[in-house]
Amino acid sequence: MGFFEKLKNGMAKTRKNIAEKLNAVFAAFVRVDDDLLDELEEAQSAISMEEPNYISSLQSKYYSASVSSHTFSTAEREWLTENDSLTIGYLNNYLP
Repeated sequence: MGFFEKLKNGMAKTRKNIAEKLNAVFAAFVRVDDDLLDELEEAQSAISMEEPNYISSLQSKYYSASVSSHTFSTAEREWLTENDSLTIGYLNNYLP
């Protein structure tokens, strides 16, 4: 068995162990309280130690599409240069 095969198998075992621990945590709690938050923090620390790039891989997987929405198109940039002011509104308790 080669190095990459061993690495792949090790990461699969790590994912399985973490998933089992998280399932046990959520099965033990009915509501979110300090104990649940402590367990989640411990699980997050374990994930960070086992797979240091886990958070960045989640961000690239789930937020890559939204990053492109933060850039302006050519037409939008032209409009911004032609107009002196911009009025922005928001809705309370509304997450995009």
